[in-house]
Amino acid sequence: MKVAYLHGLESTIKDNDPKIVWLRDKFTEAYTPDIKYRNDNTYSTIFNHIKKLKPDVIVGSSMGGYFAYQIGAQLKIKTVLFNPAVVGRSFEPKINDSNMKGTQNNVYLGKHDTVMPGKAVRKYFATEGVGTFTYRQYNGEHRVPAGVFIDAIADAAKINENNTMSNILTFDQFLNESNNVPDSVAAFAADEGKSSDVYLATFIGTSFKAQSTDKTWSDGVPVTKYFTRGGYKTISPKGKYYIIEGDTFWYFRIEGTWYAVKRSSYGTPPFEY
Repeated sequence: MKVAYLHGLESTIKDNDPKIVWLRDKFTEAYTPDIKYRNDNTYSTIFNHIKKLKPDVIVGSSMGGYFAYQIGAQLKIKTVLFNPAVVGRSFEPKINDSNMKGTQNNVYLGKHDTVMPGKAVRKYFATEGVGTFTYRQYNGEHRVPAGVFIDAIADAAKINENNTMSNILTFDQFLNESNNVPDSVAAFAADEGKSSDVYLATFIGTSFKAQSTDKTWSDGVPVTKYFTRGGYKTISPKGKYYIIEGDTFWYFRIEGTWYAVKRSSYGTPPFEY
């Protein structure tokens, strides 16, 4: 089997990268070019190479996902697209988007990706996409973990890997998970304009500072002015709770008390998504 892999705009190909090592081990031919996206002839060069190679699957990440989608649709080759840059690109590469026939596209979206939000990607493909699209979501950001990368390609190429798809939710599974969000959390998220930014988080007893309030409206939504009145206190919660990822604060509710944690105070969240 043959594969073509197109990396992202700010990435490079490293021979010792576990993703590259796996591709070269599992496929008889692996086209993994080091891409200069700002060169005008880059798209045509990659297109011609892939057309000649005739890979079984084209894999692309971010800007590489945009290229992979375009080339896959033109050559009718199956794709695996990780957070494809089909919207909001930092610059517009020179491409040829004519003669789009469509193909099977397996799209993987990071649950916490703020660079290429999944909702915008799905909307683009729903309105302008050519071909068929299957969506899966992984628990991560824009950068794709090696395990997710390997599982996704193994599934598309029908390669037997013991842990295939273990880290990935189908889009329907994600929606089902989201449907379990408590009404008060869903209502507060809607008030904040963050309905798509509600996540199930695991708290492992890490200590951190939070504002809190027991004052709520009739629907369970916190009266936010009371957050600041009690000041900050140190808490060390354990268990799984839904959090709302606001622009300034993380919000969550434990046993009737709402908490607000200032995001800028922590380089990484004091809990696990």
